[in-house]
Amino acid sequence: MHGRNHPPEIADKQEVTATTNPLGLRGLGECGNPGLSGAIANAVCDAFRDLGVGITALPVTPRRVWEAIQQARRHAAEKGPFASLTPSTARSR
Repeated sequence: MHGRNHPPEIADKQEVTATTNPLGLRGLGECGNPGLSGAIANAVCDAFRDLGVGITALPVTPRRVWEAIQQARRHAAEKGPFASLTPSTARSR
């Protein structure tokens, strides 16, 4: 557009400091940590791998971790104590 074909531009700035920290800084979206939730879920799954825990929903909360542990225990009880052993893992133990 040429200068005569659009309305005048008005630039304005309004500073509003945050009250949640001593510097009054505000964040700029969440673009810096998009993979953080998945990394935390993977860390939890790795920590409880021997129990067969799988986290399939985010956010990872203590309640969801507890429920996943309980579900893995129920599943293991139904399958028996040696259900997770395949011929290859049985030889390595």
